[in-house]
Amino acid sequence: MKSIYCLFLIGFFTLVACQSDDFEIELDDEQTRASSDEITNLLSRAAQNPTAFDNFIDGSSAMSIVFPFTVEINNQNIVELSTETDYQNLIDELNSYATEPDLELQFPVEVSLVNYETLSIQNEAEFGALIAEAKESSEINCIDFSFPLRLNFFNSTNEINESVVLQNKAQFFNFIENLKADNAFYEFDFPLEMEFESLNLSINSFAELESAFTNLDFACYEPLLYEFEPEQPDLITFLTEGEFVIVNFVDEGEIDTEEFDDFIFTFNSDNSISVVNTATQAEFIGNWEVEFDDGIQKLDLVFNDDELDDLDEDWDISDFGNSDQLVLFDEPNSDLVFEKL
Repeated sequence: MKSIYCLFLIGFFTLVACQSDDFEIELDDEQTRASSDEITNLLSRAAQNPTAFDNFIDGSSAMSIVFPFTVEINNQNIVELSTETDYQNLIDELNSYATEPDLELQFPVEVSLVNYETLSIQNEAEFGALIAEAKESSEINCIDFSFPLRLNFFNSTNEINESVVLQNKAQFFNFIENLKADNAFYEFDFPLEMEFESLNLSINSFAELESAFTNLDFACYEPLLYEFEPEQPDLITFLTEGEFVIVNFVDEGEIDTEEFDDFIFTFNSDNSISVVNTATQAEFIGNWEVEFDDGIQKLDLVFNDDELDDLDEDWDISDFGNSDQLVLFDEPNSDLVFEKL
């Protein structure tokens, strides 16, 4: 479907290079988009100043920290950053800690906002106030534009038609934001030469552009350089190294922990369980197996002796390793917690 607008000479944006004429233009819905359309939002997110990658340093996707700057780790280790490669040096240092370290910026610093504006921040109070006021962003990486870009734009209310040539991402982003503010329409001078996930594409229509965004890998929407991930112990290793006692046992709502106060459990690598009652020196044998059922990790315990029969179950594994405990449960009201000696 096509629409006809009468367009007259009126001033609109002042950006790089513009043209305007008194003429009637026919608009193709396949080649024209409104500033309120989702593709406009996606283009804005792809053109914005990258601000999320250093969230592990500044704690905000509303800004990024401008080189050079200094951080302090755990109030003792000073790290200076002046180039892109220094990020990896900092990440390597952070990865050397067993628990998440405290990272503090040293002021003053210069920050760069989503719209590429830079500000000088003198202290932590100013920094906190900026974070509280600034709008968080949701950027998309994995995309590069080939500049210059030429667009036609118009405002149906004011009946304006002009063209603009954009030379870089900063101009492109701020141009899109102006379009949004004026509820304007726009069209590209296709084809667009773009790079999506290191693949060079020649985009010939909005349909192709929208398809390229749809097919982006999920990682393109999470552009973090680093996120602390505590080391997770391997379950099998955790089970087969050491001896365990039961510190909590709830059987269908009834607390029966004391029944197993004198028992010590050893999970052997051959999937057998050696059990000793330290009060009577009686010994028992059972079997264990780790398995997945509908995506849920389970620990199957099997004992042949009546004294341990209440523990026979396919237990759901809730947690392990924290405080040297193995936390199990079985619906609706049964819980079993082993703790390593």
